[in-house]
Amino acid sequence: MPLIIGQSYVDGRYRIVRLLGQGGYGAVYQAVDTRTGGAVAVKLSEPRLPVDRERFDREQRVQERLGGDHIVRALGSFTTNGAPCTVLEFMTGGSLADDAVIDALDSEAKLNIVVDVLRALEAAHAAHVVHRDVKPANVLLDDRRRAKLADFGCAHDPGDVPLTRTNEVLGTEAWMAPEQAAAQPADPRDDLFAAGLLLNFLLTGERPHANWPSWRPRLAGLDEPVRSIVARATAPRRADRFTTAAAMRAALEGARGRAVTSHRARPVRRLSLTDLRLMSGPREVRQVFRKLGYPVLPDEDFVADQPGNFELWGRAAELTEEGWTLADFRDGVNDL
Repeated sequence: MPLIIGQSYVDGRYRIVRLLGQGGYGAVYQAVDTRTGGAVAVKLSEPRLPVDRERFDREQRVQERLGGDHIVRALGSFTTNGAPCTVLEFMTGGSLADDAVIDALDSEAKLNIVVDVLRALEAAHAAHVVHRDVKPANVLLDDRRRAKLADFGCAHDPGDVPLTRTNEVLGTEAWMAPEQAAAQPADPRDDLFAAGLLLNFLLTGERPHANWPSWRPRLAGLDEPVRSIVARATAPRRADRFTTAAAMRAALEGARGRAVTSHRARPVRRLSLTDLRLMSGPREVRQVFRKLGYPVLPDEDFVADQPGNFELWGRAAELTEEGWTLADFRDGVNDL
């Protein structure tokens, strides 16, 4: 049964004030702790099968056991109207599922967020827990833009009885490592793969596609060393990835203060075949970019026979099939 805004209480203490999100799992509400006046989050489950309740209870146990500065704290578990619910710390900065939250961040803040996520994974992996569902919606921010990892409902904890059947896959398909999608035994490097996708998404806006192994991050516009970090974290084979979250974090911390190109905030438009037909030569490219509002060089500074231009047009046709935008195409020009 849904909780009533302004009227429902959990454990006679937490008054529900608004709905934060809802899905097949149940709903998450913001509530007020009437003893302290502070804000909390209430996650209400609507289990349809006994295994759903077992997974909910496992998530509660795992989060209570892990704790730490970079994992959302579980404050207690209760039953409300016959449904299980968990009270969690409330993160005032929202989640990375909100594009407005991401667009307010600069590149350094995005790097710091992924560093925080990796610290959370370090704590989880040290306890032999594999999260298995690292994605934007499960990364929450506080008012100082510090990140915490949430939702351990898909986590693999060797201390618990397995809840999945043979060949059953848990997690969000687009954010899974190939081995996880193939229902292979859980491995911490699967979480690092998802962390690499998250880093690429934050800096470039490129969302992963659930068609491994044919899809790979384009790494468009990323500077070194971040480009190499993403490439290594998302390597198709586990053996080629970072071995630990600490190793990936150290590499990313070394990138702080270095040039990192982020193109999320740039307006984008699909690179169409019509655009390509207009690009019969370098001067026509300038006309297309000017038409779409992109900056171009003055006529006197533009060299029509600049080396590499005509090779780029052939590559552009390939990029069209890969779903690139004109912003991505311009990045390719800058990389020549």
